[in-house]
Amino acid sequence: MWLVLFLWVAAGYFLILKIWIDPQPRGRLQVERPLSLLEVPAHSQQILWLDDSLPAAAYTVILTAALGQGELDSHYGLALGEEAHYLEITISPLGYAAVTEVVAGERLAVQIMAPFPHVQGGAAVNEIWVTVDAPTAVTVRLNREILWQGEIEMPTGASAALVGQSHGAAAEVDFQRLQLFYE
Repeated sequence: MWLVLFLWVAAGYFLILKIWIDPQPRGRLQVERPLSLLEVPAHSQQILWLDDSLPAAAYTVILTAALGQGELDSHYGLALGEEAHYLEITISPLGYAAVTEVVAGERLAVQIMAPFPHVQGGAAVNEIWVTVDAPTAVTVRLNREILWQGEIEMPTGASAALVGQSHGAAAEVDFQRLQLFYE
């Protein structure tokens, strides 16, 4: 009898965690795009803008990626906006993460590059979640854990971009998929 009661309590606890505590994307899955490898030459940065437009209403973008091979002193991630003004979220295989706003080529640190315990190091797969609730309310999660929340003016007519940067030898980033959720 105690075993049955324990199993019911454990199952209820698990369901509460999955439904009420585990973050949920805004809206329904509208776009799921398989991606590919991005080769980043030594000591360079690449930004590859995608064709998908982001909605004006609330949305969540989820990027799944990992370091394929190469330089560990590198960063990869996601940019949202347009070439002249965007929000960039990058992580490093060494366990670091940053949020940067780029306006007319000027990089403004929103969350400086710092260790973040939820970044999976090396070639492990990471998820970058960005939820935009209003034109300025943004939440950034790494592997479902909040990295940063705040106010950033998101450009209208924005799109997403893949970001890769190497501070040493060449790196290869395995961008696996991009998901876009909205109503």
